[in-house]
Amino acid sequence: MKLRKLRVLSAALAVSMILDMTGINVLAQEANLNTVEEQQTAENGTQGDDVNGGTDNDGAGDVEESGKDEETGDGEESGKDEEAGDGEESGKDEETGDGEETGIDEKTDDEEESENTEESISGNSVSENDIEKTEEENDDFAMFPGMGSDYKLTSAQMADKAELAKHLGDGVPKDDGTGTYADAKGIYEQGEIVYLTDSQEEAEQVAEAFGGTLDSYSYGVAVVSLAKGVTVARAVAAAASEETNLPAIWPNYYYHLLDEEMPENVDDDLEEYVGEDSQYYLAASVANDPALVETSANYQWMHDYVGDSYAWTVGYKGQGVKVAVIDTGLLTTHEDLAANALAGKDFSNSANGTDHPGDNQEHGTHVAGIIAAEENNGKGGAGIAPDAKVSGYCVFSTSGGATDSDIIRAINAAVANGYDIINMSLGGPCYSKNEADTVKKAYEAGVAVFAAAGNEATNACSFPAAYPGVISVGAIDKTGAKASFSNYGSTVDVSFPGVAIYSTTPGSTSSYESWNGTSMACPAAAGTAAVILSARSDIRSKNGKQKVDALLAAMKKSTTKSSSGGMGAGTTYLPGVLGLATTQTAPATPTIEIQGSYDSSKKYYRNQSVTATISTTTPVGVAIYYSTDGKKPSYKNGVVTNGRLLTATPTGNTKYSGTVTLTGAKKVTVNAIAVNTITGKVSKMATKAVTLAPTPTAVSVTQANGITKIAAGKSVALSATVTPTYAVSTKVKWSADAAASKAGVKVSNGKVTTTSKTPAGTYTITATAVGSDGKTYNGKSGSYQLTVLDKAYISKVTLKPNKLTLDLVKNKTFGLPSYLVVDKTDKTKGDSKDVVWSSSNAKIAKVDANGAVTAVSAGKATITATANDGSGKKATCAVTVTSPVTKITVSGPAKVAAGKTIILTASVAPATATKKKVTWTVTGNDKVKVNGGKVTAAKDATGTCTIQAQAADGSGIKSNAYSVTIVSGAITGIKLDNTKMTLFSTKGNSSAKTSGTLKATVTGTTGVDTSAVTFTSSAPGIVAVSQSGTTATLAAKSAGKAVITCAAADGSGKKATCTVNVNVPMSKIMVTPTNGYNGVVAQSKSINLVAKYNSNFGTPTNKNVSWSSNSQYVTVNKGKVTAKKDAPVGTKAVITATAVDGSGMRGSYTVTVTPLMKSVHIIPTYQDAYQVIVVGTDGSVYDYPYFDTQVSGGANMGCNVVHDENAGWLLLPVPGKANYPYNTMQSVVWVKYLQKTKITVTLKDGSNVKGSVTGYIGRNSADEVFIY
Repeated sequence: MKLRKLRVLSAALAVSMILDMTGINVLAQEANLNTVEEQQTAENGTQGDDVNGGTDNDGAGDVEESGKDEETGDGEESGKDEEAGDGEESGKDEETGDGEETGIDEKTDDEEESENTEESISGNSVSENDIEKTEEENDDFAMFPGMGSDYKLTSAQMADKAELAKHLGDGVPKDDGTGTYADAKGIYEQGEIVYLTDSQEEAEQVAEAFGGTLDSYSYGVAVVSLAKGVTVARAVAAAASEETNLPAIWPNYYYHLLDEEMPENVDDDLEEYVGEDSQYYLAASVANDPALVETSANYQWMHDYVGDSYAWTVGYKGQGVKVAVIDTGLLTTHEDLAANALAGKDFSNSANGTDHPGDNQEHGTHVAGIIAAEENNGKGGAGIAPDAKVSGYCVFSTSGGATDSDIIRAINAAVANGYDIINMSLGGPCYSKNEADTVKKAYEAGVAVFAAAGNEATNACSFPAAYPGVISVGAIDKTGAKASFSNYGSTVDVSFPGVAIYSTTPGSTSSYESWNGTSMACPAAAGTAAVILSARSDIRSKNGKQKVDALLAAMKKSTTKSSSGGMGAGTTYLPGVLGLATTQTAPATPTIEIQGSYDSSKKYYRNQSVTATISTTTPVGVAIYYSTDGKKPSYKNGVVTNGRLLTATPTGNTKYSGTVTLTGAKKVTVNAIAVNTITGKVSKMATKAVTLAPTPTAVSVTQANGITKIAAGKSVALSATVTPTYAVSTKVKWSADAAASKAGVKVSNGKVTTTSKTPAGTYTITATAVGSDGKTYNGKSGSYQLTVLDKAYISKVTLKPNKLTLDLVKNKTFGLPSYLVVDKTDKTKGDSKDVVWSSSNAKIAKVDANGAVTAVSAGKATITATANDGSGKKATCAVTVTSPVTKITVSGPAKVAAGKTIILTASVAPATATKKKVTWTVTGNDKVKVNGGKVTAAKDATGTCTIQAQAADGSGIKSNAYSVTIVSGAITGIKLDNTKMTLFSTKGNSSAKTSGTLKATVTGTTGVDTSAVTFTSSAPGIVAVSQSGTTATLAAKSAGKAVITCAAADGSGKKATCTVNVNVPMSKIMVTPTNGYNGVVAQSKSINLVAKYNSNFGTPTNKNVSWSSNSQYVTVNKGKVTAKKDAPVGTKAVITATAVDGSGMRGSYTVTVTPLMKSVHIIPTYQDAYQVIVVGTDGSVYDYPYFDTQVSGGANMGCNVVHDENAGWLLLPVPGKANYPYNTMQSVVWVKYLQKTKITVTLKDGSNVKGSVTGYIGRNSADEVFIY
């Protein structure tokens, strides 16, 4: 920082100010004006070598340089060797600008007299006595041939003439009453006019009508070169006149770029405060671009503000959307743009637009990168819409500004080439109906046109942003407040990040820089719009202006409001627009998609099984749990119940998904939840019920008891089972073979009947799968061989014993045929071949065709032996299957204090054991008793004992021999080294603590075993615990709270607890000034800083910070930074905000101490500028840039703040249109508009020292600004 004495002031003036500050305004004005006169006279007597449009050898001019080689209008630079813009000629060799000489060196008597007219002015009105009406009808348009006597202007053309006439003097040149029709310089192209037409023939006719030649015609734009000596002002006046047969034409206005100088302080000293292995990126993204890492000094904070990474995770990245950047071109081979850059056009060198793969002035490449730089390529950063396509339509030459005609052509070309969005990070102060009509046509064609609101820090109109149908974009800083340079007011639609925006530049194919400006905010808005268009088919499907209206309505639906007024609807937040979950909310409800053959008319799947793909977005820490058994999964205290973890993997960087097979039933329901294990938040339940109705694959026919033979005249019931059981139809059609039909065998609904005359033999009964309409399904069928006997031959079937007990270990099988008795009618004995075997519950006990019974699971079943002759004779055996104990494990404390009791547990296997009861025994010490696992040692007990548990089910299984030692001393106290502890659910970007240790100090009576303690967690899903002696290691699993208990294991009952809170840390802290402070603080004064946090791991549990300063001369308290009275000027202090949660997250900002200032004085310096003079308490005058400017009183009045090497800081008023014009005011014939305006300067160094001036601001005939 340099604080310089002003060279423009004489020594006498400085002394006078020290001696008598009360007279500074008068004295300074007189001295300053004299000095300026002397300086200008000395410089070859030329006009134009002044502060506003000069060509001084030292480069001083209208604009302070800001890291670029160009100065472009309205007090902004755009990085090139040109002075252009509001009062400066763009790309010409002549001297132009707001400060072109108009008689300041040698005042005429008339001009001196005009100074006395100020007394007659009150507010915005002038006494009618002081106004002479001198304007007469101009009859000197004869030089323009006109359109011909046979050409009649249409009503629309007459309306255009009226519109042109309305804007005469409002940036449109107008005669000053002298008939000279002098042109304003630096506002538009000299000697050129623009006319819009779809016909080249008409373009040539218009050129002839104005006595000129058609310079170029393309894309509906005709540029006419006027004859030598004919001014644009005269042509415009002629076109506006109702008396001429000329159509409305407009000047070919100049436009400038809208970027700003980067501040010196951007995330100072951040790197030293972050963990070495920090690698977290945006909340919902796994992209690996360096500038997406939150700890990067180049972190692209714009992504957090619009929430685009959440849209990326679900695949909305601007794919299918084309954006035209009307700017300086773009470097299509840049490493971060090559994948998305389309071929560009250059209209600055050719009316038809030549192929242009480069960038004339850097600006367009930076803008394009904000929109569509590639994501996840490991390079640079990413655009907001990283899959959108972007093209550079160049309208700026390598050394100049842009013209209205080139911009209109570029707009028309973009619309014709099917672009969805147009971005224009450029602007100018002058209205052009040509351009207004062009953007209206784009709007009506469904093309969204975004334009930067301007960097004049005013509510005045900037074009094209202020045209109807254009989406005007203001800029905000990291706090959400209006960026100091941004325009504001009713014409601003939305506001987007525009400070310290890191993006691509064309210095090389791998170069990047951080820039400021509404030029940067505008593409942030355009990129956001591209994401919305890619996501919202309901908007894409609209046509014309309804499409643009719907897009803007969506952008305004969910916004983060700016803390400053006049910033439109605020900044679009994509998760709100698209209905997406964020890390600050519960995870997004999983989506369940079914893959199968779906019959929409029947509403079922024609598959035996289908695949369910379960997906969710992928913020850090998300997992999916599901169930298919009808029970819904749940999550509490870090524990999932009724759910299985889905085996899932990231799909690209958009989804986290896995698959589950649904089968086995007609109706299957899958339930799923997404759990963020870092925050502990759970999504809503996702449920998907599917109906499976496959075609039958097989049919089986069975008889309940397995009978295959019946006597003639008897019947038997068969059953048919269709596979799968949930087939679309389980109906069957029964039939008998031809022989059966001939023999009188009939079947109906599975019941087979015979007659007494049915001959013995074997007959085939068939069941065929059919639908409800009786038609068969693929011929699937099953058959049953039934033998008919002449008569039944079995009289009795007996089983002895008729009760049987089996177990699943030792006695698992049993052969029943040995106990079967079959009595025949002929008094002979039969065997197992004469019966069929069946089980009432094959899941408990099954039986084979030979009568061998096998135990399957614990329970009861009935085994039946049925005579296989149709007589119905049968015998049964009741089978009980038990599950014996196979293993017992005793666990618990291994020591007990004399006179105390410990509790042991016996774990029985298998879990399905029929009887789990055990009996306890103790051996080896008669002073120890055990009862139900409670082991009690007598007061005089010593030594050891052995405890065992034995199964009570008769299996004889015993547990391990568990040794317990009796100690003489008991624990009397346990103390933990911490009773409260904070851990973090993730180490985040600051290596936050995710694990910790607890140490127990154990005391007791003589002989105590101090290691006899155990650690447990009340919520292992939140904090897991492992133990080594008297030390426990704790590991955070999820956000929440758990109580860790250290309990005595000797029966003494002593314990101690520690409450552990698992917090979610901040992912980043950004420290920035508030209220427009510039990072400087005056001696003995204070400024305010604010710590803004990011929440990419979820909403931080603790959002508080503590403040510190590394300087003894600068203190900080709750963000209020104070410089001590004796603080040396130039002292730099790093102010740090540290998270109080212990995570180690920090952010910092460097402030610089400046001298304490006493007063601010604003004095007229040049014809169109005020000089800001800042005087310190020591009487010194400083070149002091740390102030804010406010303008009031004037209609649409703005004020540019610029620096002049000789004069220090200057205020350049930018007057808008007044309520009424002045064609003459006594002898001051060049006055057009006059407004009473108050300009206030407030130092932003904590001193709040102010200065103000009230003056009358107007324009002369050349549209130059003058101060009265």
